[in-house]
Formats: sequence, structure tokens, C-alpha cells
Amino acid sequence: MPSAPFLVLAASCYARGSPRAYRWLTGNRLFGSQLKSYQEGRGLSRWAKTGTVLFMAGGLTFSAALMHFDPLMIVLLAGVGIAISAHILTLKTSRD
Repeated sequence: MPSAPFLVLAASCYARGSPRAYRWLTGNRLFGSQLKSYQEGRGLSRWAKTGTVLFMAGGLTFSAALMHFDPLMIVLLAGVGIAISAHILTLKTSRD
């Protein structure tokens, strides 16, 4: 399952409840700049978009394989993958 929505949710909760944790999250060297860019409406870099979609596709494929390719679950996973990919790809592309 993609972690980006949970990361954004955590940042939102930390902004209200724990300024220290929010600063740590947005100041993280791995994903802090991308998180701040997303929250400020500047979009995501082309690298972040590509990586997110590719890792999600890999994770969903792995999940489908673990479920022994149950047709109902494949349809569900494909729907989730398409919806999240559409959201990610329609975001603005920043020049970072």
C-alpha cells in the first residue's frame, strides 16, 4: 500500500498536535522537501512521480501474487492503483 497518503496525514496531524514532530517530518532529508512541496501546492518532481507510480505498481503486483491472483482482488488492486496513479500524475510537476 502506498505510504504517501499516510505521510501527508501524519504531517497534517503533527502540524496541529506536535510542532516538534512536524518539524522533524518536514525537515527529513529523504522526503521532507517533497512533502513540503506537496503541502504548499507546488506539486511533485518528475522523479518523485515516476518513483511513486513504479513502486506502487510493484507493490500491487507483489500483493496480487501473494493472493494467488484471485480475480476479485486483482480488480480491486487495479482500481486502487489506477485511482492513485491518476491522482499522482495530475499533480503539478515541480522543477525541483
